[in-house]
Amino acid sequence: MTASFLAMRILFCVLLFSGFCFGEVIHGVVSSKDGFAFLGKFCFDWDPESFNKHILIGEVHIRLKKRKANEKVKDLDILEYDDQADSWPMVYDRGYKDLTCAQKRSYARDWRNNSGNALGNYQVKWNLNNAFSSTKFSIYEHLRPRFWYYAIANCEPFEEIAYTIEFKNTRYSAFNQQFGRDIKGLNTLFLFFAPLYIILAVFQSLATFEHWNTNGYLHPIIKLFGASFFFQFIAVIFYAVYYLKFSLDGEHSQINIIAKVSEIFGRVILILMLCLLSRGWTISTEYLSGKNELLFVCLIFLMLQIVILIWQSTIENPAATEIPVFYEVCLQLLNLVWIAFGAFFVLSIYNSYKSERNTKKKDLYLKLAVFYGPWMISLPVSIILTIAVAPWDRELAVTIFHSIVTFLANTIMIYLVWPSRALDYFSIALPKINYAPTVGEYEINSDFM
Repeated sequence: MTASFLAMRILFCVLLFSGFCFGEVIHGVVSSKDGFAFLGKFCFDWDPESFNKHILIGEVHIRLKKRKANEKVKDLDILEYDDQADSWPMVYDRGYKDLTCAQKRSYARDWRNNSGNALGNYQVKWNLNNAFSSTKFSIYEHLRPRFWYYAIANCEPFEEIAYTIEFKNTRYSAFNQQFGRDIKGLNTLFLFFAPLYIILAVFQSLATFEHWNTNGYLHPIIKLFGASFFFQFIAVIFYAVYYLKFSLDGEHSQINIIAKVSEIFGRVILILMLCLLSRGWTISTEYLSGKNELLFVCLIFLMLQIVILIWQSTIENPAATEIPVFYEVCLQLLNLVWIAFGAFFVLSIYNSYKSERNTKKKDLYLKLAVFYGPWMISLPVSIILTIAVAPWDRELAVTIFHSIVTFLANTIMIYLVWPSRALDYFSIALPKINYAPTVGEYEINSDFM
C-alpha cells in the first residue's frame, strides 16, 4: 500500500466520521397572499421508549431571512404538522389552497403560541438587526416512523422570505443523519453496488475487446448491450456520488437527475435488445418482422418514463400526503407497456425455441426464458411495492429491489454474450480483412445482417 493511497483512505475516513456531516438541507424563498407558506417535510424514525425516557429522535433547525431588514412583517409562527389524518392531511387533502389561513393553523400540532407553554411557543424571533431568525426543535417519536411538515404563517401577506431547513435523524450515525427514515441506507446501497459495477465494467470491456480482436467488428447485439450497460453503469456511479455527497452535506443536487436519465436509457435499450433476441434476430434469422411497431412501443416506454421524471423533478408537490392521481396513472400505463413487452418476449421466445434446430441456439433461447422471463415481472412488482408499502419504507424497498434485479440482468447478459459463447449463438463471424473469402466463410456468414 503506497503512502498516497493510505493518505487518501485516512482523509476519506476523517470526512466520513467528522463533524462535516449535517442534516438534510432544504433552501427556498416563499411568498404568500394569505400569510401561510409550506416549507418542507422530513421522515423521522422512532423509538418506543422515546416518550417515556425522553430519547431524542431528531432535530429541526429553521432559519429565516427577510428580503430587507427594515421591511415590516407581522409576527410569524412556525407551524408543525404530522402525517396523522387530523393534522397535515386535513390541510392538504381538504383544499390546501382553499382553506383560510386560520383553518390551516388550527390543524398544527403543539401550536400553543399564546398559552405561555415554552415547549409550544414557536413564534419567530428576529435578531437585533430584525432580518434573521433561527429556531430549533427537538423531535420525540414513540409510535412509528412519521413524516413531519413545517410551515410559517401570520395570516397577512408577505413576500420573499428566504428559508433554510436542516433536518436530522439524530439517533443515526453521522453518516446517515441526513437521511429521512424513508431513504436511510441508499448511500450504503449504492456504495455497495458501485464497486460491483466497476468489476462488471472491466469484464464487459475485456469481452468487447475480445469480440473486436476476434472478428474485426462488433455484432449489433454486442453494441446494444454495450450501450445499455454503459448507461446503467453511469447511473449507478452517479447515484453513488450523489448519495455520498448527500451523506456529507445534506444538499440535494442535479447529479440525481443525470443518474435517473441514464438509468432510463439503459432500461429501454436492454428491453429492446431482449425483444430482438426473443425474435431470433441475428441468432436464427436475419429478418425482423414488426420492427417499426417494436421501436414505436419502445419510444412510448421511453417517453412515459421521461414524463414521470419531469413531473417528479419539476411539478410534484412535496406537500402531498398520498401518491398523486397523475403519478399513479403514469405508473399504471408504464406497467401495461411493460406487461406487453413481457407477453411479446415470452411468446417470441417460445416460437423461436420451437422452430430452432441448432441445439446450442435452442440452449440460448432456454436460458433467455429462464433468466429474463422472471425479470419481465420486475417492473410490475416495483409498482406494486410503490403503491402497497408504507410511505416510510416505500422508496427504500423499491430501490433495493430494482437495484438487485438490474444488477442480475446485466451480470447474466455479460455471461451470455461472452466471446467464447457468442460464437455459438450469433452469426458474427466475418472473413478476416485482407484474406480472400472462401466458400466455407461465405457459408458461415450466410445469415449475417
